[in-house]
Amino acid sequence: KGDRGGRGLEGILGPLGVDGFMGPPGIPGPPGDPGFYGMKGEKGFKGPPGRPGIKGRRGDRGPPGEKGYPGHPGDLAVAPPPINCRWSEWMPWETCSRTCGGGRHRRERYIKVQPQDGGTPCLGATVGFISCNSEACPTARPHSTANGSPKSSTGTASTAPADSLSQSKLTANGATVQVVDGTASSTLLGLIELPVLTKSNLRRWILAALVGLAVSLVVFIALVLLAGLILAASWLPAHWQRRRRAVDTMAEAAKETASGSEAVATDISQASSPDQHSDQAHSSAGT
Repeated sequence: KGDRGGRGLEGILGPLGVDGFMGPPGIPGPPGDPGFYGMKGEKGFKGPPGRPGIKGRRGDRGPPGEKGYPGHPGDLAVAPPPINCRWSEWMPWETCSRTCGGGRHRRERYIKVQPQDGGTPCLGATVGFISCNSEACPTARPHSTANGSPKSSTGTASTAPADSLSQSKLTANGATVQVVDGTASSTLLGLIELPVLTKSNLRRWILAALVGLAVSLVVFIALVLLAGLILAASWLPAHWQRRRRAVDTMAEAAKETASGSEAVATDISQASSPDQHSDQAHSSAGT
C-alpha cells in the first residue's frame, strides 16, 4: 500500500445563483390591545335643512256638528230702483251694397244698458236699412233688325223689353236668385249675396280642395325628409367618433399585451443565462 497523496487544488468559485421567488404571505398576527379612548371632539357646525317630507294623506271626514240655534231676523230689504234699457248711438251708415239695380245702406246699434229690477226693455231693431242706387244697371243692347225692333231666336220681332233679356229673377225657399247677363247670384231675403251652387262651381271647389290637399301632403313629406336629414347629420359624426375611440382602445390594449410578452421573454432569458454559465464553469473545472 502506497503513501497517501497530497490535497488537491481548490476549485474555482462558481457564479451567483438566481434569486428565488417571493414566498407566500405569512399568517396575520393576533390583534393588538385596544388603545385608550381619545379626547371628546368639538361640536360640529349646523347642517343644512333637510328636504320636506312627503305630504300625508287626507284625514277622514269628521262627524257632522250639531245644529245651531236660529239667528235673529234681519232688517227689511229695500227694493233697488228699476233700471231701464238704454240704446247706444247709431253707427255711421255703411256703403251701398250695390252700385246699381237697388242696394241698401246698413247701420247698427247695440244695447248699452240692460234692463234690471223691472225696468222697461229696449224697443226697436238693432239694424237699420235704407235703399240706395235704385237706378237700373246698364245692359247690352240686343241685336236689332233693319226697322229697329229686337229680333228673337225664331226670327220674329220680340216685344220684350231689354231688361227682361239681360235680367231675370227666380224666388225659391225665401231666397232670390238674380241672373244678370248670364251670371247667377243669390240674395237671401235681400240682405246677403251668396253664389249659386252649380255644377261648374262645385267642380271648381272640388278641384281647389284636391290641389290644396296635394300641396299640404307634399309640404308634409318635405318636412319629414328634412327632419330625417337633420337627425342623420347629427347622429353620424358621434357614431364614427365612438367607433374610432373603440379602435384606438383595442390598439392600445394590443400594444400593452405585446410589450408585456416581450418583458416576460426577457426575464426568462436572463434567468436561464446564469445556469448556462455555471454549466460551462463546471465543465472547464473538470477538464
